[in-house]
Amino acid sequence: LLVVCNFTPGVHDNYRLGVPTGGNWLEVFNSDDSLFGGSNFHNHGTLQAIPDSFHGHDYSIVLKLPPMAVVYFKYQPQQG
Repeated sequence: LLVVCNFTPGVHDNYRLGVPTGGNWLEVFNSDDSLFGGSNFHNHGTLQAIPDSFHGHDYSIVLKLPPMAVVYFKYQPQQG
């Protein structure tokens, strides 16, 4: 799992984050969901890690980071 926290009131759209490997990252929990009283700002579908080094990792993803929220992503290896 990859856990990303934003403890600021600002939305970070197109936020690049380094990840340890290529493959897909599926959002499995988002505390900004309307179920919890949030603004429902989600990453829909899976995020594809690209071979672009960032934060000391060989791959990175670009995500939507909602305000005052914690988002969990589950790693899914590439098929084939």
